[in-house]
Amino acid sequence: MKVQFYLAPKVHNDGEAPIRVSVSVHGTRLLTTCGESVKPEFWDDAAKKAKFPKGGTNSHGLTDKQLNALLHKIEADFDSYEAGLQGGYKPTIEELRDKLAESTGTGRKKIDSKREKAEKIALAKEKEILRLKRVSDYYQKFFTESSVKKSWSDGTIKKMASFGQKLADFDSLTDLNSEDGIKKFHAKLKDSGLANRTIEKQFKLLKWFLRWCEDKGFIDKVCNFWPTIKIAPKDVIFLTPQELMKLYSFQIPDNGTKVTLHTAEGVAYEKVVEDAGALERVRDVFCFCAFSSLRYSDVAKLRYSDIAEDGIKVIQAKTDKLVRIELNQYSKAILDKYANFKNPFGLALPVISNQKYNAYLKPLCELAEINTLISQTYYRAGKKVTEVQPKFRLVGTHTARRTFVVNALSSGIPAEVVMRWTGHSDFQSMKPYVGILDSVKAASMQKFNDFLEGEK
Repeated sequence: MKVQFYLAPKVHNDGEAPIRVSVSVHGTRLLTTCGESVKPEFWDDAAKKAKFPKGGTNSHGLTDKQLNALLHKIEADFDSYEAGLQGGYKPTIEELRDKLAESTGTGRKKIDSKREKAEKIALAKEKEILRLKRVSDYYQKFFTESSVKKSWSDGTIKKMASFGQKLADFDSLTDLNSEDGIKKFHAKLKDSGLANRTIEKQFKLLKWFLRWCEDKGFIDKVCNFWPTIKIAPKDVIFLTPQELMKLYSFQIPDNGTKVTLHTAEGVAYEKVVEDAGALERVRDVFCFCAFSSLRYSDVAKLRYSDIAEDGIKVIQAKTDKLVRIELNQYSKAILDKYANFKNPFGLALPVISNQKYNAYLKPLCELAEINTLISQTYYRAGKKVTEVQPKFRLVGTHTARRTFVVNALSSGIPAEVVMRWTGHSDFQSMKPYVGILDSVKAASMQKFNDFLEGEK
């Protein structure tokens, strides 16, 4: 790459001649002026520099040092520019002009290169084609791009595919991204019998999709109308210390055994035990999470290499955060039980799929008679609904992690310590547990009252 400076032969009325610059980069040559001029008698053609009398400047008020510094900058900038080109790329003259304008700070109007023009034309054609398509066509493009970019899990792919089917009734983005479209979508979700909390999640997905459309230029702006969705406070389902230890020590009967169980009201009924081995393994994995705070996604990937004598190190799947969790006697005992567990991937515990895990948890907790009645209130299709169910029907994989947090805080362990184990980043994330702790405190104070009453 060569950059050369020389004076133009024509002199202006002020006696100065423009300083011309010749640039050659990978076979492309630009010949133009650099925007500055100097009187011929003050130009050293051999050194390619200006040299003014003491205190002298050119017509723009630049001293010789300032003018020479500008020329040096132009040369250095083009050196860096050429070094950054990949694969011997041959720039266009327009690109060299833009680079010179950037170097001199003259604010030259941007002129697209041939490649940039082609890219803009192709993008404009793509947008025009998409404008004529249905919402489902846009969503397919969003689905394909986002699933790769975000590395969606199988569960997320399934969820997002199901959501996309709900948009099939809309002919255009204009119809969907409008007050009438939003109301229509809301009515469709209500008519399908979804609970309001689920509807709220669907609208979060809709807003995500529409913002993607806005970023791509398929819509001008996301509609500012969103329906008000009543959401009842959600109870945090967890096992009390007594329930956790009852489950931990529960001896699962053999397959085919008829077990007599009792409802919370004391009504007896029978249940036949099935898949006792699977129930035992699910019980152990659930209790390990309840003793260690691990999520299902983390315990499912826990390997022997993550375990040390005094604790485990886990990079959380949800947050990519590295956490260190000390082992207590219960979590260590479960790991010891499966010390000889053979897995081709080096996994430490026999974890099955999330769906099967949840399917086994409910009958497992039913057999252990974890049947305290739980009253839950929610909104469905605009109506307030209250359901009372035994706790075993509400237990899921995440119940174990909630059990750890509630029992740890209730035992007096500082929240800061608990957060180090769980990976929670701020106290706001601990807010759902505050109400539970208040009820635990109230129950503890009642024990104090009962104790004092006994001393009368």
